[in-house]
Amino acid sequence: IIITMVFGIAYGSIALLPQMLQGMMGYTSFLSGIAAAPMGVGTLMGAGFCSLTSKLDMRHQLFMGLVIFTVGCLMFSTLNLDIAMGNVILPNIILGLGMTSVIIPVTTIIFSYVKNYEMTNASALQNLVKNVGCAVGTSSVGVLVSRYSQIYQSYLVDRLTMLNSTFAQRVSEMTSTFMSMGSDFVTAQHMAMGNIYKQLMMHSTISAYMNSYRIYALATMIVIPLVFI
Repeated sequence: IIITMVFGIAYGSIALLPQMLQGMMGYTSFLSGIAAAPMGVGTLMGAGFCSLTSKLDMRHQLFMGLVIFTVGCLMFSTLNLDIAMGNVILPNIILGLGMTSVIIPVTTIIFSYVKNYEMTNASALQNLVKNVGCAVGTSSVGVLVSRYSQIYQSYLVDRLTMLNSTFAQRVSEMTSTFMSMGSDFVTAQHMAMGNIYKQLMMHSTISAYMNSYRIYALATMIVIPLVFI
């Protein structure tokens, strides 16, 4: 269970970032890859970290890795639509560091008590469990973003009413702007409301991405006590 959850959380969190950058921020696949590249630096740091802490109990090493991974997910959960590429560098490094610091001790623990003649079967079983976790983690990304974007949309759309003075003022300002560009009042008001609704959809979706990272962080916290059982 721990192995499946660890790989599911790790690969799910990795799959979230490119979708968010390309779908919400307008990044190309090339720029998205550059933004995610610092995770490779984190994985190299994680390998060095595991070698430095190799004298420790593997459970303690795994505990530290899960804590680091949780911190990385929580850092991603604070991002918004106004971020620059530099804002994702540090969270990516921490996420890569935590992921490597989790996977290496998990793999070590798996094979530490396996006899040589059982190694082939153990390796096959480990790959099966890992693939199941990866499949669940990556597929959960679409489900979480889709569900939570609908939830946030239903919360926010209740405030889009003329009884809300802020909304009414915003519609009036945008209507005046579109009328100054040559539109009649009815068309300008329709365009203003459509523009505001588009902004609502964007904020609903970005909130869903952030909430998905919070869920992965919470799932990692749930795994932490299981390490010592």
